[in-house]
Amino acid sequence: MAIKAAGGISEKLLRATFARLKDAPAIWGYVGDALAEKVDLRAGFRHTNLPYIMVCWNRELPEEEKERRLAKVVALGPF
Repeated sequence: MAIKAAGGISEKLLRATFARLKDAPAIWGYVGDALAEKVDLRAGFRHTNLPYIMVCWNRELPEEEKERRLAKVVALGPF
């Protein structure tokens, strides 16, 4: 019951992962499932301007830096 009240195991794991990666400038996600997308949004991910790719920015960066990082993620392909 406690896990469900906290958003479920996926959200709980995402939040724990975000806490461990708090020093990273960004955490990236590739999401194609509507339910997973809802969980990701609750945990802190935000949409990018591209389908499937979501991000959680851990610090403020200039827009051109964000775009540069996004381009590197796109170059990786689905992950």
